[in-house]
Amino acid sequence: MDGDKVKSFLQYVGIFLGAAIITAVVMLLLLGGASKTSISMDDLGILGLTKVKPSSYVVKINDYYLSTDEFNKQYRAIVEASAGGDKAKIDLYMNDISLKKQFLDNIVNELAIAIQAHNEGYLSSQDWQTLAHVTLRKSIVDGFLSKKIDVSSVQVSDKEVEEIYQKQKEFFRQNNIPPDKAEEYIRAQLRNQKLNQKISEYLLKVRDKMVIDKLEENVK
Repeated sequence: MDGDKVKSFLQYVGIFLGAAIITAVVMLLLLGGASKTSISMDDLGILGLTKVKPSSYVVKINDYYLSTDEFNKQYRAIVEASAGGDKAKIDLYMNDISLKKQFLDNIVNELAIAIQAHNEGYLSSQDWQTLAHVTLRKSIVDGFLSKKIDVSSVQVSDKEVEEIYQKQKEFFRQNNIPPDKAEEYIRAQLRNQKLNQKISEYLLKVRDKMVIDKLEENVK
């Protein structure tokens, strides 16, 4: 993922203030993030906020602080997930101050909404509790797979791209898609296919180690 795509991703995070994004942070905290204590799901501590003034912080909203240390941990988590294990990209993005500042802007927007949700009692609602379970599960899977699957090892050769392009050349021509854009699309599709194959293979290995009793008759 190049710098522009990472920036687009961070813009998306700032615009789409959905529970999935908030719960991704929850996962980081509950599974080894900054907080090591037990935190209730209706406590703003799940987002890394504290009412105790830290020695250094990046933002204060009302009575809540987000420490510099917590900010850096959350930023690294997003970078590592988007870089797919590519250490060179991780180092590049971690040292990109403009990207960090953009991420801070996104966090301020998210926390403002989250604090308002807390003030209105949403974090104590059954809706939030149920949604948190669903999105937390997805966040755990995504975060764990980003550690287990080396995305940078998924390579697509020019020969593979050319073979597909020649087979679909007429389709691209009829739709006025230039060769360079067509090849870019094909490469992305092939890369996703190979990545999904790696994930499927890993999933099969995981499931083989477990005893799974699926009762479809209870799905009504």
